[in-house]
Amino acid sequence: MQAHEAASEASRPLGLAPSRFFWALMLLASLVIAALVVATTVQWRQAQALEAAARLQEDSMTSLITNLEREMWRFDAAMGRTTASAQSLSQERSLRFDILLSRVNLLLNNPSLSRVQHREEYRALVPRLEAWVAVSTPLVDGQDWSSPAWAGLLQTLRQMMPDVQALNTASDIVMGEWVHHQVLTVRKQSQWIGWLTVAQIVGLLLGAVGLYVHERKQNQAQRAQALLHVELVQAKQQAESANVGKSRFLSNMSHELRTPFNGILGMLGLLEKTATSAQQSDLIQTAKGSAGHLLNVLNDVLDVSALEAGKVVLRPEPIDMPILLQDVRNTWLVHAQAKGLPIHLVGDLQAQGLVLVDPARLRQILGNVLGNAIKYTAKGHIEVRVKCEPDGDQLRWCLDVADTGEGMSEVTLKGLFQRFYWGDASLTRSQSGSGLGLQIARSLAKLMGGDLVAHSALGQGSVFSLHLDTPRAVVHDRPALGALQGVPDQASEALHVLVAEDHPVNRKVVGLLLQSMGHQVSFAEDGQQALVQATQFDFDLVLMDIHMPVMDGLTSTRQIRQLPGARGQVPIVALTADVMHDAADQAMAAGMNAFLTKPLQKTQLQAVLPRKPQSA
Repeated sequence: MQAHEAASEASRPLGLAPSRFFWALMLLASLVIAALVVATTVQWRQAQALEAAARLQEDSMTSLITNLEREMWRFDAAMGRTTASAQSLSQERSLRFDILLSRVNLLLNNPSLSRVQHREEYRALVPRLEAWVAVSTPLVDGQDWSSPAWAGLLQTLRQMMPDVQALNTASDIVMGEWVHHQVLTVRKQSQWIGWLTVAQIVGLLLGAVGLYVHERKQNQAQRAQALLHVELVQAKQQAESANVGKSRFLSNMSHELRTPFNGILGMLGLLEKTATSAQQSDLIQTAKGSAGHLLNVLNDVLDVSALEAGKVVLRPEPIDMPILLQDVRNTWLVHAQAKGLPIHLVGDLQAQGLVLVDPARLRQILGNVLGNAIKYTAKGHIEVRVKCEPDGDQLRWCLDVADTGEGMSEVTLKGLFQRFYWGDASLTRSQSGSGLGLQIARSLAKLMGGDLVAHSALGQGSVFSLHLDTPRAVVHDRPALGALQGVPDQASEALHVLVAEDHPVNRKVVGLLLQSMGHQVSFAEDGQQALVQATQFDFDLVLMDIHMPVMDGLTSTRQIRQLPGARGQVPIVALTADVMHDAADQAMAAGMNAFLTKPLQKTQLQAVLPRKPQSA
């Protein structure tokens, strides 16, 4: 439900209304534009102020020259006045001369006149003014106003007045040109500032639009990503559901296939013991071989499923590696001798101490490799080479299985450990198989922290090398290989055994097998019947199927364990066709003592039969 809601939310189209991010962006852009406009206005006003200052400077220079001309006229007028007293005239003439002298000094030293100092009018006027001041100053200092020199000095002063006027006109021209140039420069700068401001505003607007478009695209990408996430979650849920369904299907198929296999192999085993002709024995052996082959294929398929699901759990036990290797060699020696092939076990076979390893999985790996070696070797021999090197707290093993068979090409070697791979995939191939064995063997080797590799060449045989590191195990007593924990190997006398099995053929097979061993058998067709009989009678052993109608074997076991006294402690052994994943763990968790799988072998059954307490 949540996934569908998330998908609906993720797939909802984006609205046309701008987001809060867009409005915040527009507000920021507006503030920046307003700041730029204010800055431009201030710059324009500063330009206006610069123009005004330039004009003021122009007025200042013109005023200096004009004031000089005015003071020259005033001094000339004061020198020509005779109506006042002599003292008053002397004071007036001294004052007018001092003012005129200050105007001359301004003309010579004022920085404002630097722009006209290069003009011819200025250069011609200044020496004459300096000469005139040099001659007239001593007369003024001595108050000698009646000196005949004044006539010539006044005449010279009058002659310089047109030159002062010409300098004034030149200054107007120079300042006009300068002011015009400054105004043009300021205006040009103002225009550039204006254009730059416009460009900044346009760039800001474009950036805002770009950010808004980017935000829309980012929102769309986020929605697409959210939708993809929802789809992936749904796909994951569907895959997990399909995987659960596949596991359930394989579990059911395992049960449905192993149940008739148990009947077939059990009946064939019992039939083999009856008086038969040689032809009948051959037919029985052929049927047993075909049934065994089908069972091996089924086991391979189930192992692949368990490895894919990561449900293969290793159960390390303390074992003596040389003894286990000898036991594996003896097991396969019968098959090899049927083709006239010896199996030699050589190398480091001396006692190395106990090591921790899963013996069942190690047997499975070595059995797969030995089985292939026997299958593809027509003549010669098979050799198992053992090499062991101590490495701290563990032993490093290299187990080579070498044969003198037909060998393999490089192409075959490349696909050897792939699933459903056959070296000869033609319709005329001489050997059969599921194409899963070596892939399972290598996967198990890697799961155990090692690896399985192959070396071969056509016509030169093959060598399969298992590399494995095993920790040392410290125990006081080494358990016998193949023994099941917690139960003795054989029964001391006849036992009363309850067989809880819903399939009539399997009940018949197990019953006949137990009766052939001298035991008394009672039957229950489901877990509820088993619980009732376990409540009413004292049994020495209960063989409990797991998948049964009315009440399954796990529930029945839990109910039996709640019974008071010895009836609640009766040994219960799972006898089931369910070998998927954690079936054994579930059985042990329910209170069972051991776990047997169908098809049931007599040796397996003997291993779990308890010793009956001896009466006093």
